[in-house]
Amino acid sequence: MKRSFIHVFLPEDEYKQMRIVTILVEVAVIVSALLMLCLFAGSWFNWHMGGYLTAFFIFGFILFYTYVRYILSGMEYAEIAGEINYNKAKRKVYSQSIRFGIIFSIVMFVTRGIPNNWIGVLDIIGPSILATIFYFIFDRLSLKKSYKKNKDLLD
Repeated sequence: MKRSFIHVFLPEDEYKQMRIVTILVEVAVIVSALLMLCLFAGSWFNWHMGGYLTAFFIFGFILFYTYVRYILSGMEYAEIAGEINYNKAKRKVYSQSIRFGIIFSIVMFVTRGIPNNWIGVLDIIGPSILATIFYFIFDRLSLKKSYKKNKDLLD
């Protein structure tokens, strides 16, 4: 694993490295099957997706699948096993979500400029709130799965 370029992007923990590599292999097989399906569908039904659309779909699918599988595997919070640590981590998830939402809002204001009507404000605040909610849900789900997994391992 150390000779591969992907080693730079993987965590130091060997178990996490192997799980992430397994997830990446899964997504590679799924993407290969989907590409073959698109190839056959294009030849049978005269249906063709554009190159940019296909690339965007593949890249998005790889990121989404890898992220969701990583969260659902329960390996992000390996040190959370006790009730006290779990409650501290829950409070940390809350504060991180709020900080993320504030930073996301600031970045949206900087990139879009100061809005001059309420629709412009909604275009900035709406995605910021949705991103914060999704960040919170995914982080909390990951924490809960990790806690449950670590608690089961200790029992």
